[in-house]
Amino acid sequence: MPGSEQVKRALASVPRSPDKLSGKTMALQANETGTDSVVASLKAERPIALREVSYDVDLPAYESFTSDGTGGNTETFNLNYDAVDSDTIANDVLVYVTGTGYVEPDAVDYAADTVDVTDPGTDNAVHVWYFSADQATMRVRKVAPSNTWEDVDEDDMGLRNLRDQLADPLEFDFDHPFQGVVPTDWDLEVRIDAPYPISWSEEGGDATPTNARISLPIYRARDEIPGLGRFIAQKAATR
Repeated sequence: MPGSEQVKRALASVPRSPDKLSGKTMALQANETGTDSVVASLKAERPIALREVSYDVDLPAYESFTSDGTGGNTETFNLNYDAVDSDTIANDVLVYVTGTGYVEPDAVDYAADTVDVTDPGTDNAVHVWYFSADQATMRVRKVAPSNTWEDVDEDDMGLRNLRDQLADPLEFDFDHPFQGVVPTDWDLEVRIDAPYPISWSEEGGDATPTNARISLPIYRARDEIPGLGRFIAQKAATR
């Protein structure tokens, strides 16, 4: 088994290329409200390293309603969580109506936490994705096959949704040089402990939160690095 110094030298010299991980390349799943839950994950097929720069994670709350029996009228739906009027998130309130598709809300009252929607039909599901100021802890975590793990970053998404994300973005700021390294067969996870539901797919996949975003800047190693998993697991265990 290569020693620590050999692994460090191999890690420093391995050819690598910049890339980004997105939600499209990760396994996505709904959360369990009020519990630290994995909502996106990727198993590394070869070593990767998160870059110590800004990154993006936008995770909207999800709720569904049912329109009434009168087609073409405007209805007001009460949102259960504190809605955010964001200047830096496109479509901070996204609506999809069964049988119609994505529709522009007629109005959003962020102070009252309501959204007005017109359904041309009747008795249809109204799917709403929106951003919330409610406290929700997001973590980016790497996990070994042995279940050894280390958090790479943590942020309050409620505060993030309120701030100017262009001026004050999420940013990796590592505590040690190997914190961002994810060896082969380790999982890289995006987790959240939120009071609200997160849904990636409704209506059999026709309705998805196009306002959600995951973009994690990485380096991909060209070659395997013998002993890297054991070395990083030791670093994570002593965090």
